[in-house]
Amino acid sequence: MSYLTESLKIEILMLIGYGDRARTQCEVVRLFRETHPDLPPLNQGTISKIEAQYREMGHVRNVPSKKQAVVDDDTKLNLLLALEENPITPARQLARDRPFFFDDTLNGARYLRLLQHEIMPVLCHLFLNPLNPNLTDERLWFQQDGAPPHYAAIVRQYLDRIFPGRSAVIMSKTINNIDTDPGLVDTVTLKGTRFERVEAVKAKATEVLHQLTEADFQHCFQQWKSSMERCRDR
Repeated sequence: MSYLTESLKIEILMLIGYGDRARTQCEVVRLFRETHPDLPPLNQGTISKIEAQYREMGHVRNVPSKKQAVVDDDTKLNLLLALEENPITPARQLARDRPFFFDDTLNGARYLRLLQHEIMPVLCHLFLNPLNPNLTDERLWFQQDGAPPHYAAIVRQYLDRIFPGRSAVIMSKTINNIDTDPGLVDTVTLKGTRFERVEAVKAKATEVLHQLTEADFQHCFQQWKSSMERCRDR
């Protein structure tokens, strides 16, 4: 049940209903699976626990167990703490494994598939959540820029489930520069170059990304962190 956020538990209570409109647990399991096919399946035991928690405590917030350390606000404000503890950043891992190219116009549906099938498996591997292998460490934040596909409704809904309260942070355009985003190295390097074929563009972009060193990523991360700290302290 650890993967269920408070908002998902509230949604389950709404699916259960009340009085003459109350659904059976089997119906709730089916509706939840249809609504959230990317999440682990719900079982009747979990539904019973959610109902019991609501009756006994009057809320369905996740209460840390005795074995689970409580993360204070100061730690939460130190964004992407896990990145500092892990020398291999997700950006570096993704860039070296395989750049992603879209032959068609990138839209919300295509970006969602990229998140689900390519990016999330890497993040879950690098930042393991011991309670749920389908999610990342709860200290990890997901940041993206203001490209329209990033804020499609289906993308926002997915990220809100996977990174509850820790995703889709709208960043000022002033920090989207080559000092904070290693992905922009492609843009700067390829700008002004004439290519005869699309495959040549892809090959050059791949070559540039694979030439990035750990020092390049560390430099970008430190510059990004400084920008984030200035935003936090305002």
